[in-house]
Amino acid sequence: MPKRARAQFVATVKEALAAARETTSRSAKEPPRLKWDTDRKADEDPATFAARAGYEHRGMIHDEDRALSVKLSNWLRTHDWPEGVRYIPTLPDWNEKQAAKLPELRANIGDQVREVERLRAVDRRVRNSKRKTRHGIPAI
Repeated sequence: MPKRARAQFVATVKEALAAARETTSRSAKEPPRLKWDTDRKADEDPATFAARAGYEHRGMIHDEDRALSVKLSNWLRTHDWPEGVRYIPTLPDWNEKQAAKLPELRANIGDQVREVERLRAVDRRVRNSKRKTRHGIPAI
């Protein structure tokens, strides 16, 4: 790939990554997420509240609202997930679901992104081959 085309491609990839980060991270402009201690309704169970608050998985609940995380875990020991309430998976279950989407995403990416992945692997191998041990002898 010519240097100019590579530079243009790298710039395009950086822009795409920045746009992806911008759309997936919680913006400072967004209102704060509801909290169990202050925003729950009187007759609301933890599962219904968590779904209303918009959590994607229970790892987010653990990170953002520890009181809700504890209450939900304890509540689920004696109750089934309520009918009609959007199910909130555990973090490992959510990760498995996301990983299952990976082949489809890889099939949809272009040759240029595959080339970037290939070049990153080559770069990693080159950097590892140039490492030296404690005595100045190249690593094998």
